[in-house]
Amino acid sequence: MEVKESMEVKDKRVAQGETTRAALMAAARTLFGEQGFAATSTEDIVSTAGVTKGALYHHFTGKDDLFRAVFEQVQREVSDKAVAEFLRPDSWEALLDGCLLWIDAHLDPSVRRIVLREARAVLGWDDV
Repeated sequence: MEVKESMEVKDKRVAQGETTRAALMAAARTLFGEQGFAATSTEDIVSTAGVTKGALYHHFTGKDDLFRAVFEQVQREVSDKAVAEFLRPDSWEALLDGCLLWIDAHLDPSVRRIVLREARAVLGWDDV
């Protein structure tokens, strides 16, 4: 019985950790997308996420690391949309439609700010 209870407690902690990380990512994405990296403080992020600063530093080494995670998430979402089109049988249509989806995704102001305006300044040219 004790082992089962221990596993349940561990599962709850893992779920809580995932929820906290998701809240931090969502808050940071919104704030970075609206205000930019420099204008967004860690206090803004934890306040919006409804967590403590300790939770931020438990999941990320700092604001730069959190920005990297947000950037990678946004890049993955944009790529996933376009990749589905690139795999269609008609290669020319697939290329055109995939490129249009990629461009459309970057018309979103928050995607544009995070990926095109902020990423190189925050992460450096080699990491983007």
